[in-house]
Amino acid sequence: MNKQKILTADDCAAIEARITALETKTSGEVVVAVAERSSYYRSSALLLAVIAAGMLTPLCTVPTASFLQGLGLWASPAQLQTIVYVPVFFILLAAFRWLVGRMPFLLNVIVSDRKKQDKVSERAQQVFFGHRLFDTAGKTGVLIYLSRFERSVHILADAGIYAKLGQDELQAMVDKVVAGVRSRSAAQGILAVLDKLEPMLAEGFPKPDKNPDELPNAVIFC
Repeated sequence: MNKQKILTADDCAAIEARITALETKTSGEVVVAVAERSSYYRSSALLLAVIAAGMLTPLCTVPTASFLQGLGLWASPAQLQTIVYVPVFFILLAAFRWLVGRMPFLLNVIVSDRKKQDKVSERAQQVFFGHRLFDTAGKTGVLIYLSRFERSVHILADAGIYAKLGQDELQAMVDKVVAGVRSRSAAQGILAVLDKLEPMLAEGFPKPDKNPDELPNAVIFC
């Protein structure tokens, strides 16, 4: 992943400093994770390549057959078109599959917003458990997960947070903030979410006398 495409070093430093300041006011433990994409959508990429190859193969078989006939092959044009159809299809299939891999925005033609959101949610859960956000004393871990390709931010929290703040409430807050900064940088969106999240955590989960920093404040790239 090219981290600079999503967040610069200055962006990461600003986010880390904002998390550090936030956690001086609450027992909540916030982690920001950023991904280039939440899925490679391999089945969708293959389907898109199949559709594109299927549409272009009939157009390519005629000139291919004519070219082969010009080389002196004995078969008639109709026979040559039949012979080259399958090889041309698979050549185009491989070419389009490679193209989709290099230009993932093409997947927007076939991948629905619902599927993207499902993949973002699934990946956020993997990051939450993979980085052990559940392993805090007060069960107050909060993950803010940004996925660049899907242009989505998802929030997850541990049981202690959900005892006072519901998932729908948290996600609605994130969606509203992100919608307001969608045209700006990813860093501005994350910082805006942290600004909105701070009073919610400070009120519901005030800072205890002993408040160790249990989770990393640096941005996680995954």
